[in-house]
Amino acid sequence: MKIRFIAFILFCLSFAFDTQAQSNKLKNSQLPEIFYKRLVGMMGKDEPIEMNLSKIGTTLKGNYYHKNSGQVRALEGEITEEGTINLQEIDNPKNRLTEPQTFDALLSVFFTSEQDLRGGWEQVDSLEDVPFYASETYPVGSVEMNMVRSVEKYGQCGYSPCAEFLLIYPVLKNDIHQEKINKKISSTLISQYAAEEKRSFKNFEEVKADFFTKYKTAEGKAKPDAKPMWGSHHEVEIICNAFYILTLEIFSTAYEGGSQPSNAITYLSFDLQTGNLLTLKDILVNNYEKELTQIAAKIFKANYGFSDIEDLRKEGFTFKDGKFALNTNFGFTKQGILFQYNPLEIGANMIGAPQLLIPYATIKHLIKKESLVLPFVKSE
Repeated sequence: MKIRFIAFILFCLSFAFDTQAQSNKLKNSQLPEIFYKRLVGMMGKDEPIEMNLSKIGTTLKGNYYHKNSGQVRALEGEITEEGTINLQEIDNPKNRLTEPQTFDALLSVFFTSEQDLRGGWEQVDSLEDVPFYASETYPVGSVEMNMVRSVEKYGQCGYSPCAEFLLIYPVLKNDIHQEKINKKISSTLISQYAAEEKRSFKNFEEVKADFFTKYKTAEGKAKPDAKPMWGSHHEVEIICNAFYILTLEIFSTAYEGGSQPSNAITYLSFDLQTGNLLTLKDILVNNYEKELTQIAAKIFKANYGFSDIEDLRKEGFTFKDGKFALNTNFGFTKQGILFQYNPLEIGANMIGAPQLLIPYATIKHLIKKESLVLPFVKSE
C-alpha cells in the first residue's frame, strides 16, 4: 500500500510539472524563423544526449548523439503553429539516394523558452513515453552559428514554370576563426554550382546571375506550352559541433531540364582551434593508408553483402582494376569517419550515393593519442 501511495504521489508531481511546462509552450510565431541550436540534455533517467537542431520556417532538421551507446540518429520534422514539434528519428541509410529513410521512433517536444526544449520520446511500436529535455549550451570546443536562408525566384513558382535558387547555410559568430571558416563554407557552396558549369565564380551574386541568365535563355527557346522548371538548391547541415570539431554536410540538388536532377553531397570538417580543414593525417598515425583502406573495404563489402568478391566490377562498381579505394570526401562524426561517394563516382547512376562509416572502435590503434576525436573513442 505504501509503495502504491508513493507511486501515486510521483505520478501527480510528474503530471503537475508537465502541465506547467505545457502552459509555458512557445508558439512557432514566438520563435525565430530561422535558427541553429546546440542542445545538451537527458532522455529518461540515464541517457545523456547532445543535439544539433536547425529550424527553417516550420521545418526542423538535425541529429542527436546518445553518449551511453555512442549512436547518432538523424532527426527531421515540423513545428505546428501552436508550438508542437514532431521529429522522426531516422535510420542513417548506407545510400542517401537509393535507400528509403525509415524511422522507428518519434520525438514529440516543444520549447518552453528559446533555450529550453522538453517533451517525450517513444518508439513506434511502443506505448511507453520517455521524458526528454535539453537546453541550449555551447561549451568550450563548440561554436555558435546563425543560419542564413537566401531564396531567389524568376517566374511564378508553384505549378507554373519558374527558376529557383536556394541557399541555406550557417555563419559562425563569436569565434576567432569565424572569417576563415565562413569563407571556406561560401567558397565550397560556390564550387558545388561551379562544378556543374565547369567555370569559376567569385561570389553568390555571380552564381545566381549565371543561373537565371541560362534559365531565361532556355525559356526563350521553349514553346509557350513547354516552359522549363529549374532549380538549384544547396543546403548545409551541422553534423558535429563538439571538442573543437565542426563537421558540415552540404547537400546540393540541381535541375536544369533533362530526365532527372543531379545531386552532390560534400563534407567539411574544421579544426576550431586553427580554422583549418581537418585531414586524416591530423587524426591518424603515420602510414595509416593501407590498413585503413583494408578495414574500409571489409565494411563496404559487408554493407552490400558480397564480402567474398575481390573484383568489384562484377557488382557494377567502377573502382580502378575492380579494387576498393577511399576517396577524399569525408567528415569526422561522433561515431566515426564518414566517407561519401557521389552519383557516378564509383558506378552507374542507379548505384546512387553510397556512404561508408568507419567506426572509431574499429580503428582505435590507428588514432593518434592527441587526436581531436579521442573523446568519442573513449565514450564507445
